[in-house]
Order: sequence, then structure tokens, then C-alpha cells
Amino acid sequence: MKRYSLFLALLAVATLGGTVYKWVDESGVTHYSETLPPGRKVQEIEAPPPPPEETTKESQETLRRALQEQQQREELRKKEKEEQREQKAAQRREDAEKPQRCFWAELYLSRLETQGRVYKVDKLETRGLVYQFNERCERVYLDDSERPAEIERFRREVETHCEKGRDIVLDRKQLTASLQDLAEEQFCRCAPYRLQEMERPEARTPTSELEGFKGKIAADCGKPRK
Repeated sequence: MKRYSLFLALLAVATLGGTVYKWVDESGVTHYSETLPPGRKVQEIEAPPPPPEETTKESQETLRRALQEQQQREELRKKEKEEQREQKAAQRREDAEKPQRCFWAELYLSRLETQGRVYKVDKLETRGLVYQFNERCERVYLDDSERPAEIERFRREVETHCEKGRDIVLDRKQLTASLQDLAEEQFCRCAPYRLQEMERPEARTPTSELEGFKGKIAADCGKPRK
């Protein structure tokens, strides 16, 4: 890198004329600049006699390409470092989420293998099990014909997120907060349908109950209904 910087400095001198100053900072790093650094011991690199005009143009183009290539290499290194940081951060998040995902995967797999009817799971999240809902916003039961495939699916989830021989240690407060967050999301998903049902004349919903439900939507979902 030092040789390359020296090459650019000398090329700039040869192309543009003038004087380049060579100096060393406190860390022992050598620098080349066209301006005199204050308070530094410098070595002057004088420009050679001006070259012919054609040579000057060629040198300027060579300098331009060299600077462009250097900038591209620096941008590429910066991008690679940023991608590496993002990958490491994503891996840390994934490792941190594994215990909770393991907990929910083992819980649902146990239900699949031992219980009768179970609700159908749309996806597994760190917060918990996200169930499937029908058009009436009711949770859907898993059909018996789907159970074998679902068992295999959650066995794979257990293999992915659970470490053999290692006990699962969960933060109770974090688990409670995750469940609350998931419950609020599912409530907000179904709230419009439930409100529509409550507003039907034949439902005879008391005004106080209707207003209370609208208030809950406004507080939990951030979308008050007018």
C-alpha cells in the first residue's frame, strides 16, 4: 500500500507539477502530500521538468485510472467488512433466539405426538407459535391427514434450534413480554372482524362495551376506528 501511495504521489508530481512532501506521523506511518504539514520534518520531492503535452495527457489519464481503481478497491473492502459485520450480528441474533425457538418447537411437537386435536400453526417465531385463522378469525384445527407432515416439520425445527444435552434456560420476563406482544398482534388481526360483528344491530352490543372495544383497538393497535 505504501508503494502504491508513493507511485500515485510521484505520478501526480510528474503530471501536475509542483512539490510533494514526504513525512512520517507519530505512528510511524509515511505520508505524501502536496501541502506542507505544520510542525513536521519533511523531505521535498521536486517535480521533474514538464513533459511534452501528449505525455502529460497520458499521465493524467493514468493517474485518473489509478485513483479510480484505488477508490473502487477501498469501497469494495468497506463493503466486505460491512457484510461481515452484518453476518456476525445476524448469527448472534440467531444464537440468542435459539432457546426460545427450541422451547416452542418441543412444546408443539409434544402436543402433536401425544394430544388429540391441536390448532394448526402457520409459523414458528421467537415470540411463540403463530396459529392459522379462518375468514371468521377463528383458529383452525389441524386435520389428522396433516399431522404426520407437521410432526416431521417440527422434528426438523427441534433439530435446528435445540442442542442435545443442554437444558433450556429462558428469561421469564422476556418470555412473558414475547407472549403478550404476540397476543396483541393476533388481537389486532381479528379486531376489525370482531368489531364488525359487535356493530351488527342484531348483536345488541351495549354501547359501553362497544366503546370499550374501540378504545382497546386504539390503544393496542394504533388504528382507532371512526
